[in-house]
Amino acid sequence: MLAAILPVALWIPGMVVAVMLMFIFIKFTTSLRFNVAGFYTMIAFVMAEFAASLEYQIYYFVDTNFFKVNLIWGYVIMTATYLLIFGIVLLIELRNKKEKPMIHVSRNDLIYTVFIVIIIFLISNLSFVGIDTPITSDNPAEIYNIRTLVDILGLFQLYYIREHKQAAEARKELQTIRNIIQKQYTQYQQFEENIESINHRHHDLKHQIAVIRAEDNPEEREKYLQELERVLLFHEVQYNTGNKVLDVILTSKGEKILDGQIQFTYKIEPVNLEKISVMDISSIFGNALDNMIESVVKTEDIEKRIMKMVVSQKANFLVFQFENFYETKLEMQNGRLTTTKKDKEMHGYGLKSIEAVVDKYDGIVKIKTDDNWFVLSILIPIEP
Repeated sequence: MLAAILPVALWIPGMVVAVMLMFIFIKFTTSLRFNVAGFYTMIAFVMAEFAASLEYQIYYFVDTNFFKVNLIWGYVIMTATYLLIFGIVLLIELRNKKEKPMIHVSRNDLIYTVFIVIIIFLISNLSFVGIDTPITSDNPAEIYNIRTLVDILGLFQLYYIREHKQAAEARKELQTIRNIIQKQYTQYQQFEENIESINHRHHDLKHQIAVIRAEDNPEEREKYLQELERVLLFHEVQYNTGNKVLDVILTSKGEKILDGQIQFTYKIEPVNLEKISVMDISSIFGNALDNMIESVVKTEDIEKRIMKMVVSQKANFLVFQFENFYETKLEMQNGRLTTTKKDKEMHGYGLKSIEAVVDKYDGIVKIKTDDNWFVLSILIPIEP
């Protein structure tokens, strides 16, 4: 409404200022990177052009076919049109926020998008300049029709680009999660083989002690002793939970727990884990334990390096609970915990891989933080 009283010479500068204000608002009210904020600014600008064009079109249609539109009716039409358009957009964005991953926009992507928006803007507004071309008109109704059509097609094009990018990010994220799950399972298999090998050697310790006693070379004797200490250290950190798979997973993390001087307690009740594949168990517990160890070792006070794990059954649910003390800053995005590492695009998939596995069994993952105490709870339904 105010722009209508401005001189024509200020029309383009006014548009530039409007785009800059959109970018500033998006950039400084979100945690989006520069290029991503720029991409969403382009969508916002075309969306604003479409909303204004449709509002003008409705205004002109009512004014020429029903009654002369005064200032009050002008505001009514504008308000109703904007509420309808941006209400629909809000519903789309809320759904998108919950279900789609954040997109990555490169510098070239942003330049390409800006170029598309400039073309959309020029074509949709060419008729206002008065240039006689096959895609312009001097009829007000046709001008608004052309502008609205070009703007909505441009908006669809930008949304298509975003959907394509989000699908690519989702495929990339899914593949990364699969790789992590496979890696945890591979580590489990390798460690299971190592346990069997070292257990065999443990039975031969008495023969090795006899060899050490008979060895005259001090260097060879020291070498044998170091090997013997390594085997004994390994057996010090072995776990016997009553579940073979959990024994292997815990034992594989035992050396890290020992080296990190971590107070680790666990309670594992007799539960039936047969419905969950070994690969999925290794992914859940492997990633959860890795995350806890990585978090607690950052605590300088050794007395506060505390980890707890509970495996139990409540009603018709398997319950896995992982707790640890933490001092690092935790960040939340879209209701989810994100990594605190600098390389956010390469890390932070531990919890996502856990969520992906738990989702296969229609389970629930809950995260709670309170007074530097982190709790990860997993509930998986089982048949009664």
